Amino acid sequence: MYKEKITFKKQRFTKVIIVFVLSLFIMTLSGCNSKLDYDDFSNDHIIGMDNIIEQSDSQYLVYYYGSNCGPCKTIKDQVLAFALENDAGMKVYFIESASDTDSNIINDPSYIIDPITELPMTGTPTMITIVNRRVMDLNVGPTVVIDLLEKIEAGSYGFFD
Repeated sequence: MYKEKITFKKQRFTKVIIVFVLSLFIMTLSGCNSKLDYDDFSNDHIIGMDNIIEQSDSQYLVYYYGSNCGPCKTIKDQVLAFALENDAGMKVYFIESASDTDSNIINDPSYIIDPITELPMTGTPTMITIVNRRVMDLNVGPTVVIDLLEKIEAGSYGFFD
């Protein structure tokens, strides 16, 4: 009888440990889904390149990205973290490149026109600098975009006050 009590206590202790470990594992996994996504910035999306200079801010950035763009995916977390909170207080707006399923965007030829060259804009990711309703700078490519964000954070980007 004494042996049965010890076995029962061991089994109960093992069950408690298993439930605790599983609970901890589930909480850890649920925390992994807390990353930012473009949908978190739905109010900051601009439709059409013609509208990039129409924002009320005097200076801001416009991030041109593709949801299926490999290089965009590699810097997504950094760009979204910068957009959420940066030391410069710089506002970031977003434009998603045309997708095959969005016929309204595909039918809007101004959507993918480079505002400087007026040629089709094919490079994503691109960060566009707007100051006083003028396009001042285009930074194309993941490394260049991240370098730009670092310059802005350091206060060494010459286009902003």
